[in-house]
Amino acid sequence: MIKINAFGQCSEDILGTGIGECPITDLGDLQGLGLLKKGTALSIATDSFDETSFRGLITDGKLHQVINSYAFEDTTPESERSTSSVGLMESVRAGKPMYNFTFKKGLGFHKAVYSLKGQNRWDAMFYFTKGILMAYNTSKTSLKGFNAGMLDVDSYKFKVSAETEFSKATLQLVSAEEFNTRWVFFPYEEIGFNALEIDGVIQAEVTFSGGAVGNLDTQVAIELVDGYNSSISYASLFDAVGDWKVLVDGVSVTISAVSITGNVATLTIPALATGEVVEVSLNGIVSDTELKYYKSDTVTATVTA
Repeated sequence: MIKINAFGQCSEDILGTGIGECPITDLGDLQGLGLLKKGTALSIATDSFDETSFRGLITDGKLHQVINSYAFEDTTPESERSTSSVGLMESVRAGKPMYNFTFKKGLGFHKAVYSLKGQNRWDAMFYFTKGILMAYNTSKTSLKGFNAGMLDVDSYKFKVSAETEFSKATLQLVSAEEFNTRWVFFPYEEIGFNALEIDGVIQAEVTFSGGAVGNLDTQVAIELVDGYNSSISYASLFDAVGDWKVLVDGVSVTISAVSITGNVATLTIPALATGEVVEVSLNGIVSDTELKYYKSDTVTATVTA
């Protein structure tokens, strides 16, 4: 049944203003963001919020870490108010929360964070030095990030006089009401991990070692280097068959073995035939033994006679 003329909220939801023991009065410095894929949520009833679930959001591609900022600025505008002809004031609109983050992490980081810019792409968690600030939905059944509208990234700034190079990102939240009334703070000592110590995914670049892939070949030799510094090799970190993905003419094939020689990973696969198209990449987002995360582009070659 659709109710007609049932608009407006006349009930009051006024909270008590008394302060209990051990109030949260200092969150620490704001030093980073967790950008969640829009709509990502954790069930309060059935999910856990611990290091394992947090890292799982990264490996699932749902969480992008933008951390360890050099400087932070709160640019939230003042709330708008109007004044009547007899001098009475009323609230018109609350200022939407908006923040600038400055990073001095180089061109590679800038390229990565620039790829995240956009409108209504993310929900945002805030990482303070003492804990994580998140939101919950109106029914208090799930944890989520704050609904973010604009994420903009300025062009990279070069060194000028005493000012070194930097990147600047600006984030605006959609709802002042959500930010001011539906936040929840998780101190790091309570959840058992520090979000500012878990870095984002490292971008890597894949190439075929030695060039051409030939007819009847049963192995492909792969080099894996840092996406922004080709002098850094990562191939030796990934010696498990599950770390890699190989497609032949668009179909996934079985990798039966991986061997590492120097900076080259050799993948053993079924014999190739002339004209087939081979694609090789890391198998999604993968981690090394130190729990650093990596993903790669895809390298493609056509099998030669």
